[in-house]
Amino acid sequence: MEEYDFNIDKDTNIISWVYNNKRYSIKINGLESATITDDKYIFIENVTENNEEQQVQLYTLYGEFVFTQNGESGLVSWRNKDNIIKITIDELQDAKIYEKYMVIVIIKGKKLEETTLIIYSMDGKLICEQEHPENYYLYYLTSDGDKPAVICEGNGKKGSIKYGRSTWKFSINPVTGELLRISVAY
Repeated sequence: MEEYDFNIDKDTNIISWVYNNKRYSIKINGLESATITDDKYIFIENVTENNEEQQVQLYTLYGEFVFTQNGESGLVSWRNKDNIIKITIDELQDAKIYEKYMVIVIIKGKKLEETTLIIYSMDGKLICEQEHPENYYLYYLTSDGDKPAVICEGNGKKGSIKYGRSTWKFSINPVTGELLRISVAY
């Protein structure tokens, strides 16, 4: 793991770090927190200018914009080569970029109610939509190794195992949206 000399100054809203012997910095309004993830990204949480919306952003270690999601407005945006793709999702619950598979995966719907998984290509084309698995609700996006995955919560009808555990990890096929239950979620 590389040393980044990572600094966050909430008074000036500036994040700075060193990568490949060069210092980078980004000014993010409403900065709340930031960290380096996977030795690849700067993961940032901030609020928009009027403190109205919580926002999550990703930047490369070279300071280049990668991805953002705004929970309240439903805006999801990402960089595709030299273009910024923007879409708005009603009832946005979660969104994540999976660069290896060149897809954006989105959960739409109300938490622990009817939910839908939506997959877009990096150029903004809809690949597929998939309803939540029978007896489960889509809860949040994650990974299984480097593969797209989703944590699902049992809806009380079925899906529980012995001792009442009903939270499961499902792998996501990034082409078809097919969900395959793989393990109990921890």
